[in-house]
Amino acid sequence: MAMKEYEITFITKENLKEAPVKKEIEALGGKILNISSIGQKNFVYPIKKEKSGVYTTVVFEMDPQKLMDLNKKLGLKDEIIRHLIILYKAAKIEAPKLPKLPKPEKTLPKEEVKLPEPPKEIEKPKEIEPALKEKKATVKKVPKKKIEKPVIEAPKPSKETQEIEKEEVSEEERLKELDKKLDELLKE
Repeated sequence: MAMKEYEITFITKENLKEAPVKKEIEALGGKILNISSIGQKNFVYPIKKEKSGVYTTVVFEMDPQKLMDLNKKLGLKDEIIRHLIILYKAAKIEAPKLPKLPKPEKTLPKEEVKLPEPPKEIEKPKEIEPALKEKKATVKKVPKKKIEKPVIEAPKPSKETQEIEKEEVSEEERLKELDKKLDELLKE
């Protein structure tokens, strides 16, 4: 079967370069094409209790049937924190051809727009008759009426409420008597 090109990006705890991955790829009959290192980067959150790691990318050729074995072996290695294998050269897909849109027609010449004419002078109101001008307005005084406010009667308390009020009153009287007795005892 034809070998395909893949790319693996992996993160190691220390700068081991491509040593652990190169060894596994060659053991499975693969061929290394290109190696590039991104360098050490801090993680956003800890991964396997590590706060940073060294990123390395390797481009290689391998039989597609052996790719799963490589993935499993790299997952078991303690020095590799994370790894991702992708197909290096993706298939070319042609973009769908869109139908041609008709060209816009030539624009029509601008016609002059006529605005409505402003209104003529506003007519002044006719003068008030002279006889009305001379008369003075008289105001008649209207006597004020007294408005009585309605008296709102409080609802009559229920028997239970009356008993409670009596108890409160008697309680207050009892407390006053006790205060008087206390004062007398303290004076003696």
